[in-house]
Amino acid sequence: MHSLNSFLNSIYPIIQQSGFWGYWFILLIAFLESLVIIGVFLPGTTAIAFMGFFASKGFFNVEMLILFSTVGSMLGDFVSYYLGKKGKILFKSKFDKSELFVKGEKFIEKHGGKSIFLGRFIAGVKPVMPFAAGVLKMKMKRFVTWEIITCASWSAAYILLGFFCGRAINFIEAWSARIGVIVVVALIFAIIVYLSRRFLIKKGKAMFSLLKSAAISVKETLLENSFVTKHIKGVHVITERFSVKKFRGLPLTLLAVAFMCAGLLFFGITKGIVKSQAIVDLDMNIKNLLYFYRDPYLVKGFIWVTTMGEWEVVVGGSAVLLAIFLLWKKKEYILPFLIILVGSNLFQYIGKLIVERARPGSVAAISEAGFSFPSGHSTTAVAFYGFLTYFLIKSLDNWQNKINFFFIGIIAILAIGFSRMYLGVHFFSDVIGGFLVGLMWLIIGTTIREFLHKREKPNAAKSQNAQQNNLKIKLITGILVTTQTVFFFLFGFTIHPLSKNINEQTHQENLTVTKNVDDLFTAGSSLSKFTEGAAGAKAEPLSFIIITKNEESLLSAFNKIGWYKADKPDIGAMYELAKATILNESYKEAPVGASFWQHEVQDFAFEKETDANTVKKRHYIKIWNTHVETENKGYIYVGTAGFDEGFRWDFSHKIKPDIDAEREFVFNELQKSNDISTYEKNPFVEPMTGKNFWGDSFRTDGQIYIIYLK
Repeated sequence: MHSLNSFLNSIYPIIQQSGFWGYWFILLIAFLESLVIIGVFLPGTTAIAFMGFFASKGFFNVEMLILFSTVGSMLGDFVSYYLGKKGKILFKSKFDKSELFVKGEKFIEKHGGKSIFLGRFIAGVKPVMPFAAGVLKMKMKRFVTWEIITCASWSAAYILLGFFCGRAINFIEAWSARIGVIVVVALIFAIIVYLSRRFLIKKGKAMFSLLKSAAISVKETLLENSFVTKHIKGVHVITERFSVKKFRGLPLTLLAVAFMCAGLLFFGITKGIVKSQAIVDLDMNIKNLLYFYRDPYLVKGFIWVTTMGEWEVVVGGSAVLLAIFLLWKKKEYILPFLIILVGSNLFQYIGKLIVERARPGSVAAISEAGFSFPSGHSTTAVAFYGFLTYFLIKSLDNWQNKINFFFIGIIAILAIGFSRMYLGVHFFSDVIGGFLVGLMWLIIGTTIREFLHKREKPNAAKSQNAQQNNLKIKLITGILVTTQTVFFFLFGFTIHPLSKNINEQTHQENLTVTKNVDDLFTAGSSLSKFTEGAAGAKAEPLSFIIITKNEESLLSAFNKIGWYKADKPDIGAMYELAKATILNESYKEAPVGASFWQHEVQDFAFEKETDANTVKKRHYIKIWNTHVETENKGYIYVGTAGFDEGFRWDFSHKIKPDIDAEREFVFNELQKSNDISTYEKNPFVEPMTGKNFWGDSFRTDGQIYIIYLK
């Protein structure tokens, strides 16, 4: 992380000095990326995304980048279209040689302009599609219409991707705790999976055929170039690395690149856990956020999901899978599978011993032992279920079944990883690290299997096909799978949530303080003056310090003035909140969104609706227990106040910027309880403006109330 920041800091001055030339640079890159031959090899998409990243830092205007990129990509596509339309002698005969291009040709003839749009977002296809449209003499009017839509969408997508990556930390801080956004994102993810699956089932084979035929045709054209013929040996070495006919060509190249990327990411995360406070802060906040939204029914559901990754279940499943390999004479899968299982588990075990990271035990919903990083369940999920998915895809003939099992495998792997975080037994970085370890060994195993398969004799394949028709083998396979399924359910019933309340988090012991309360928040003290975002960035300052003899006294004070304690955001409460929002009804105990202080979500919150008697408008105060005592045995709580003035599109409240007005409102309300013995109003932080945890603007004079309850 440090080296990346150093690199970016070193090039920022260069980017800043580029000025308006930066826009012409993105036009040139977009133009070259869209040319029929150059675009196949130029990583222009990455460069365009980086320009969006630099725009997020204020070096460029996003709208201007999108405009110049759109113009450049359109110019490149028009050149490719012209070459296809006018360059029959150079290219047409070579495309006609490919049976695969005939399928791609039919695809374009059938879907017309949609092919231009879809192909633009597939690597290797985008510079070929306009050329193919020219070869097939697509009407210029139709081509131009789709070009405007396609190039503008493509430019906006990648520039905004880079832009939002540059703002990623702020984005996470602003949206990660909005339950409405979480639901919306989940729905969007489900829709994307459904549409992607549907598209791949219906159009995937034709698109891949077109991509392959285009690559072959471009290769044949290049090999006849005079420069290439003079340097044929060097070109041959390069083309061998991208050959789709040999395993040691493009498949091995892609696997090697994927392995290196996964390895670098894993070791980068490992280094970050050891040295980067930002990763640790993010882990802590995600842990507490998931705990805040924990629901008993979801805990039971995710226990079943996490059971899929238990070593007992995986060992049983591995035995069944090995037996199936032997029964169906798929012996080339056995060695790679064993290498994946042994290698991934050994690697993650060594990683645990080296890092020695403790588990987030205070929020654990189930009992787990051992170190935390990397997650063994996440490693196993990718290693075992990833290889199982790979085996099924390679063994099945039906294209739709291949796609279905691909998505089932991906969803199962992600669900197992998420279950470890939701159940409070792993941090976010533990799960990502486990995924990467499993992916590295999955790449090794599949590479070995592909190598063994290429060496297999043709007769062996015929023998396998004959074996597959054996009803006896199918019956035994069914019995094995059924036995493993029964074992899974029987074992799953043995895993139970911990006996303690799953919403009862264990905290540190209270400390005795002999100094003034103000001293707790001086420079160098252990307590922060500010709430914080998901990655630890400062948000709004505290507005209350409340000293009370016990929690019951605090609850009593708010009850006397007609304030209600907010419900926990479980499934039932979220249903009631949604209903009250849609019907514009009152819900006096509605859940209040999460905020962080000292990495902890508020312990509880109180709220009071306005005279409108609707859940959409309410006063609230979020309160944290500092777990610190005064020398007079008073318990110290801190809090922030705010006012929800309406709802957004994602059903989350919009917060009023003037938090000082709410501070005064809450204080005046508390005075009505007659439970305040003494109070002080002191300067706490400098007057400031900023963004709170939710991304809403705020302003404050920086003062705080120190209240002593009777």
